[in-house]
Amino acid sequence: MPLLSSLRLIRRPARDQTPIDPSHAAINSDSAWRLQFTLRVLLVGLTVLSVAFAWPAVIRILRMQQLAAFCSNDLRNLSASERHRAILLIKKLVPQSGSEFPVFDFQTWYLWKDSRSHDLIVCQFKQLQSTRGRSTARLFILDRNGALAKTVVFSTGKRVNPTNASFITETDGSHRLIIESQRGLHGKDIRVQTYAYRNRNVTLERLTDSDGNTLPLGFIDEDY
Repeated sequence: MPLLSSLRLIRRPARDQTPIDPSHAAINSDSAWRLQFTLRVLLVGLTVLSVAFAWPAVIRILRMQQLAAFCSNDLRNLSASERHRAILLIKKLVPQSGSEFPVFDFQTWYLWKDSRSHDLIVCQFKQLQSTRGRSTARLFILDRNGALAKTVVFSTGKRVNPTNASFITETDGSHRLIIESQRGLHGKDIRVQTYAYRNRNVTLERLTDSDGNTLPLGFIDEDY
């Protein structure tokens, strides 16, 4: 059959019988090993860099979790060891918060949590330093990752000393900062100061004297 005869005449191409040079194989093997080693070094380097950049954030979050255990406490009433631990954690997160036992500076009294934003609020007060001076409040607001989001400083009155404070959550979810105070020498009768706390800002809403009477808001900083 012509077709079968034609097919028999078609020869397959001969395979390349050139012998492989052992030196070339060694070079290829060495190149592959070098490539694998380089990739592994790069991978390790990237891992180390990732950990180096992420580690401070991880440490802050862990410190925030430890600090949250002290929320809603009057730090002044803690044992010496507990207070020292709380102040040390605050100091690591907010270096500018001051020392544990300042004499003429801000003292850390409270630690609160904003239920909406999950911020932690460090509340400090500086009391009167002179008969004609003023007291001051300072809030360090830390976000959920432990970073300092904002610092709020405001006057709590001329010749007036703060004595206690509380962070209140209303039924509608809003927050208020209530500061109890007492008059200093020749000071004003400001018994309760009520502040609205919104979006990390503090706004004075009401002043009340020891008889429950409402006072003008400007009275807190008036001199006489």
